Order: sequence, then C-alpha cells, then structure tokens
Amino acid sequence: MKNIILTAIAVLLTSVSFAQTTNVEEARESANPYPVVTDQPVSDKAALFINSFNKERNVGNLHVYSFIDQPAADYYFTGREFAPGLSDMYSADLRRKNRKQNAKVYAVQSIRGEGEEYYIIREPGMSGNNRLSMYELNDDKLTFKINLADAKKVGNKVKQTDSWIADIDGDVLLDVIRVNTKMNANGKVLRKKVTVFFQQQDGTFKAKPYSLDPYLYAPENLMKK
Repeated sequence: MKNIILTAIAVLLTSVSFAQTTNVEEARESANPYPVVTDQPVSDKAALFINSFNKERNVGNLHVYSFIDQPAADYYFTGREFAPGLSDMYSADLRRKNRKQNAKVYAVQSIRGEGEEYYIIREPGMSGNNRLSMYELNDDKLTFKINLADAKKVGNKVKQTDSWIADIDGDVLLDVIRVNTKMNANGKVLRKKVTVFFQQQDGTFKAKPYSLDPYLYAPENLMKK
C-alpha cells in the first residue's frame, strides 16, 4: 500500500495546454474532453464553460496551493475570470454567497477522472480566502466536490491548506491528500495535519487521517535523495 502511495505522488504532470476559445460555435465543436468522457452533447453554456479551463487529460500528481496577498507572476492557478452568465451554473446558495462577498470566480483547470471530468475553480473572496475547489458539471449545473486549497492570516498566524490530487489506492479514482498547516509570522510551522480523502464509487470523498507528508515525497524532493 505504501509503495502505491509513494509511486502515485512521485508522478509528474504532463501535457498541459490552454484553451483560448471564446466563440460559442467553436467552443461546442472543441468541447473536449467533456463529450469524450460522457458521450453526451453539450449546450452552448457548457461548451463555453469547458473551454475556459486549462486542459489536463490525466493527472498523476497535481499540487494545488493558494497564496496570502497577490499571486506571483508565474502562479499556475490564476485562471480566467468566468464569462458573463457562467456564474449561474453555481447552486443558488453559492450564488448568494458570491454576491454577498463580491467574490470573483476563475476557471483554472479541468482534470479527467474515471468517467467524469472535474473542474478546479479559484474563488477569491469566498469566506475571505483565495480558495480553490473542485467541481463536477451536471446538466449545466456545478456540483461541489471538495475544497482543495486556501491561505489566510489570522492575527499574527498564517493558516494554509494545500492538496495533492492523485490515485492513491490504485482503484483508478482520483483521491486528495490535504495538508493543513499553521505557521507563525516567521514561517515556523506550529501545526501540520495530513488527511487523505479517498474517492468512493459514488463520487464522494471519505476522509482518513494518514501519517504521510506529501512534501517529503514531491518529485523535486525525491530527486534530492
């Protein structure tokens, strides 16, 4: 089991391309990988939504992280702001929260699961954090799956959440390793908690505490050993 976990975490990302399509007709025609996975036609709105994202066909190990103030110029998860009307794909509750907090929404990354396509969305302003979450698209509506990352200051402390997306247990379903870290103003780690969220056959995630620290087994750190 441990060997499977270490192997999954050590795999690098491959073949990322950015879709620039905004024309609805072009978007519908090129709205992969959604039709490939579901074998269903897409609406104009769904096509525009899908083609707002970076495309990643298969994920071996994806580290999703946030920031406190402003992102660095090379921050991978900046994304593209939702086109007008796409925010309507959120649930009514999330739309109300977005309006109340004046939160903007950015399309970041699509990743292929087992029979589904998942979408990472950046939501600065949600709960006062620069949050990144995973969603699934069903009948032109977004279904929330799991929070992946955020970072915020609480007094003189920093609370940060990072996630790694990979198939941890070899069942071809994408799982999430989530690390919650609390640091002081000097960056000293005061507390760290690692939780593995194993995806179930029904698409939900079941949390299990685990002692593995994914930072130790990130590819750049493995190369140093």
